Amino acid sequence: MRIMAISDTESTALWDHYNSNKITDTDLILSCGDLNPNYLSFLVSCTNLPLLYVHGNHDEKYDQTPPEGCICIDDKIYVHEGIRILGLGGCMPYKPGKYMYTEKEMKRRLLHIKHQLIFYHGFDILLTHAPAQGLGDGDDHAHQGYEVFLKLLNKYQPKYMVHGHMHLQYDHSLKRTMQYNNTQIINAYETYLGILSLGLGGLKFTFQFLIGTPGILSRSLTIAPREKIPGVLHLLYEISKFLRHPDLRSHTCI
Repeated sequence: MRIMAISDTESTALWDHYNSNKITDTDLILSCGDLNPNYLSFLVSCTNLPLLYVHGNHDEKYDQTPPEGCICIDDKIYVHEGIRILGLGGCMPYKPGKYMYTEKEMKRRLLHIKHQLIFYHGFDILLTHAPAQGLGDGDDHAHQGYEVFLKLLNKYQPKYMVHGHMHLQYDHSLKRTMQYNNTQIINAYETYLGILSLGLGGLKFTFQFLIGTPGILSRSLTIAPREKIPGVLHLLYEISKFLRHPDLRSHTCI
C-alpha cells in the first residue's frame, strides 16, 4: 500500500502548485495533525483518495471548520482494506488546550478503547500527533513523547508508527524514519511518501465462479479482508451478496 503522510506544515508543492503526477499510485492519505482543515479538504477533492486524520495540539479550529470528506480516527481503530489503523492525536500540555493530554490522560484514553484492541487483535499502524518517548521526541515538555505509546509498540509490535509534531528543522539530528524493534517510526512532517509493506493485511482474496448456458461465463469476486485474516462471517456475507447477483440467478453454476 502506498501512503502519503502529512503533518504540521502545508506543502506548497501540493497546495499552491498541485500536480496529480506528484502522488501517482497513492492509495491513502494519513494526517498527523496541525494542518489547515481547508488543506485536507483540498487534497481529498483533488485526489479522490481516503484521508484519515488525528488532531494536533493546534486543531481546535476543526470544531468549527472540520475538514470535509475526511475521516477522524481519534480514539478508535479504523480498518482500511484490511489494514488496522489506531489513531491517538494530541500532545503533552504546555498551555490550556482541548487536544493536550498528560501521560495519565493518554493512558485513560487507551483504557476506553481497550475493547477495540481486543476485538481487532491489535493494529498495524499507530497514527499519532506526538511521538513516543525517546523515539524522535524533544527535550522540552511540549515536545516530550508519551511513554504509553512506547508500551503500545512493545506490546502489539505494529509494523508502523506515523507521527508529527517534531518539525525536522527543529534539530538536524532528527530522523525522518527510524526502526524500533519490529516497528518503523515515520516522522510525517510536511509530506512523506512511501510504500508500506503490511503482509496479509493488503492482500485481496479472489474467487472465480463458472456459469453455464450458453457457453461458459466467468465472474470473479474479490474480497478485501477487514482484518489481517478475513473473518469467516465477513467472507460468507460477501459470497452471499455475490451469489445474489442477477447473472448468477439466471444461470446454472457448474
